[in-house]
Amino acid sequence: NATLPNRAAVAVESFEAAARHGHAFAAYNLGVAHLFGHGVLPNADLAAAWFEASGLPEGLLAASFGADSEDAAAALRSRATALGANAPWRAQARHLTGAGGTGGVALHSPWPGGSCAL
Repeated sequence: NATLPNRAAVAVESFEAAARHGHAFAAYNLGVAHLFGHGVLPNADLAAAWFEASGLPEGLLAASFGADSEDAAAALRSRATALGANAPWRAQARHLTGAGGTGGVALHSPWPGGSCAL
């Protein structure tokens, strides 16, 4: 049996492979992993980069917290808003699909300690 940290490291490797091929939810999950140190050492800068790379409204909002300047943070928040962040329809979609994904695919994975949702 693999230990939980080892399984998290394997998940991070899988998410990285998928994210490098353009999978938005994988990139978002890499942001979560790097932010909270699941399977990797915590790294807020790398987390912000993966959140931004996801292109998801939730990822862009998360990335805005680690932006280098208020202008950069505002630009990320603006992009997130344009994509529906905090809009009623986005909240409804998250509710109906279980986390904001499409077709019932979760936006985030069940990381240890429940540190997956923003």
